[in-house]
Amino acid sequence: MGVLLLLSAQAVFKDGLGYKLIIPYILVIFGLSLILKRPIRFNKRGNNGIFAGSRGEDYFAVFGGNTPQFDGIEFRGANAYAIFGGVDLKLQNSIIRRDCIINSYTVFGGTDIILPKNVKVIVNSTPIFGGVENRFVSEAGENSPTVLIRAISIFGGTDIK
Repeated sequence: MGVLLLLSAQAVFKDGLGYKLIIPYILVIFGLSLILKRPIRFNKRGNNGIFAGSRGEDYFAVFGGNTPQFDGIEFRGANAYAIFGGVDLKLQNSIIRRDCIINSYTVFGGTDIILPKNVKVIVNSTPIFGGVENRFVSEAGENSPTVLIRAISIFGGTDIK
């Protein structure tokens, strides 16, 4: 972008073409960054076991809300879909013994993920006119299970607490 502005200031482009190319240039770079984004790759084994993957339960909220609770239940992963609604995954009283993955897909809605303090968190997010906020504070040790959160937020948000 700097090169475009420099060439335009040096009158290399006619009729201010350099300034007119800035927005298409930004859009192309943004699109390429989404396409070529390097995903987080994990070893086949995490800290203390194989990642459970996305084989967990599916939770949907379309124009409404869904609040699954996992009190005393072993959690192995989940997929949360919030479309014009909200999903609240309350995991603070769940049992997480192995590394697991939570996939969060939010479109014009919100997803709240409340985790227990004895896990570590890795967040991989793609916000598009939305956001992902990680306010989670871990009290986990070195060999504690890891929760990988993959969040795609389009005009919505994912909060991790």
